[in-house]
Amino acid sequence: MRLQPPLAELASQPIPCAAMSSFTRRQFLHGAAQLGVYLQSGWLVGCGSGTQGRQPTDPVTGEPLVSNIGHLGPLGEPDRFGVRVPPGFTVRRVAAEGVAPIPGSDYLWHEKPDGGALFAAEDGGWAYLSNSEKNEDGDGNNAYDQAGVGALRFDRDGHLIDAYPVLVGSTKNCAGGATPWGTWLSCEETDSGYVYECFPFGTAADAVRLDALGKFQHEACAVDPLADPMHIYMTEDQRNDAFNGGGFYRFVPSTHVADGSRPDLSSGTLQVARVASGDIFTPRAVTWANVPFPQPIDLQRHESVLNPTRFQVPGIERFDGGEGIWYHHDHSLVFSTKGDNRLWRYDIAAQTVQAIYDDDSSPDNILSALDNVIMTPDGDIICCEDGDDTQVVGLTPDGRQVPMLQLMSNGEPAGPAFSPDGQRLYVSGYSGPSGPADDRNLGATYEIKGPWFVPASSVGR
Repeated sequence: MRLQPPLAELASQPIPCAAMSSFTRRQFLHGAAQLGVYLQSGWLVGCGSGTQGRQPTDPVTGEPLVSNIGHLGPLGEPDRFGVRVPPGFTVRRVAAEGVAPIPGSDYLWHEKPDGGALFAAEDGGWAYLSNSEKNEDGDGNNAYDQAGVGALRFDRDGHLIDAYPVLVGSTKNCAGGATPWGTWLSCEETDSGYVYECFPFGTAADAVRLDALGKFQHEACAVDPLADPMHIYMTEDQRNDAFNGGGFYRFVPSTHVADGSRPDLSSGTLQVARVASGDIFTPRAVTWANVPFPQPIDLQRHESVLNPTRFQVPGIERFDGGEGIWYHHDHSLVFSTKGDNRLWRYDIAAQTVQAIYDDDSSPDNILSALDNVIMTPDGDIICCEDGDDTQVVGLTPDGRQVPMLQLMSNGEPAGPAFSPDGQRLYVSGYSGPSGPADDRNLGATYEIKGPWFVPASSVGR
């Protein structure tokens, strides 16, 4: 039997799925148990869809940059916006609820900014997209008093040059997912919720409601780019209470696309996961069952739904409040559940699932109230806390938990996304401190600038 290399080495090597399946909980705990972090290091080499998962590069030299998250200093005192960051970082508020991001424009930034993603532009700039989790359509009198998705457009130097809506008329848009073909899938978190496809450099008129992806409490999406056609995996934000928890879903489009381009999302099969019994920290077999009625009849939009998707298939695995989900190039997914504060890994090729982090595993854990999840290409998992200390916390490949920033007074950080050069992290404060005392209960979006990624030589790699 070959010995496993140290965890730090594993994090820098692509590992076949078969090797990852043999890397046991006991072997990992040998290196990281004192932190109480159940992480399978084999899969910690990840890149997600869209700009967020690409290796950042120096804009001048083109040199690839590596994550510096494991070397951040302690968080400093709150600034005037109530944001705490490590030494060497600065905070810029780029948008605030009810205020025009571009002076003189009639487009006002939305309230309750939640999930988001960043998309590179051909001119070297980028667009940051942000959901609004407002739970109704608004009264029509205030442009910001509506749910949907807004976009902030930056030039290559990080100057904000435009702001505009890319989705209107939806409700309670929570999280979502970037696609490999460059669009944003925005999820409605209601029993009558749909997924909408939004175009970062388009208009709200371009957005498309994807009925075939089902009607349920959508939270987030991730695309498997290796499947033909590409499969879309989805979490459901339903707690393990009287409603018995949410499902873990995937959508299989009907039409195959040989060249790897955007599949036809207008028709296909919605499936939900069944999971074999056993220790949650070891791989358990997953089978997929078709959901008979992906769009159950509702009595009235936004209210009760007859026969929800999570009740249509007996024996499904019920996850306690599904939240963020992220795809990795080793053909796996990581997703979070907020009800039990866990991270999970789904091995797509092996069709197994296991818990890789459990907040209850140690009283010394920093990360709790897990919500949005992204990863760096170097293997850091970045989680937003919906509650607890309202921090953004990085989990490094060697098992450390590193506070990256904090929004004071229940700010609930959401929508983390890095710029292409890795120097800017965009994140929104759902409804907490967005400025001085007179507007501290308003939502806002921030740019945290500093050495998130650095040349490999500067961190001894």
